[in-house]
Amino acid sequence: MEQQAQRRDEMQAQLVERASRDPAFRQELLANPKAVITREYGLAIPASVEVRVVEETPTMGYLVLPPVPTRAGQELADQDLEAVAGGWSGAGCTGDCSGGC
Repeated sequence: MEQQAQRRDEMQAQLVERASRDPAFRQELLANPKAVITREYGLAIPASVEVRVVEETPTMGYLVLPPVPTRAGQELADQDLEAVAGGWSGAGCTGDCSGGC
């Protein structure tokens, strides 16, 4: 699960970096993040997974919290986590969280 988080962080950093220097890419990422992520990383994002990309402003910031495990005191299995968080293992994504999502 730690590798998934690291891979997700790396992809997010790449998306943010490119969006910061390419206004057209930024607009496309904001408008249709699933299509961009699928194209850029070859990830098939299930229809049941929603991806949101939000832009921070000088007066609005975002803090993203992970989902709460369904079983008290237990971590989610990798497959369950991917379904909930849209894990970066190829099952989906949660969008550009460094800008908030």
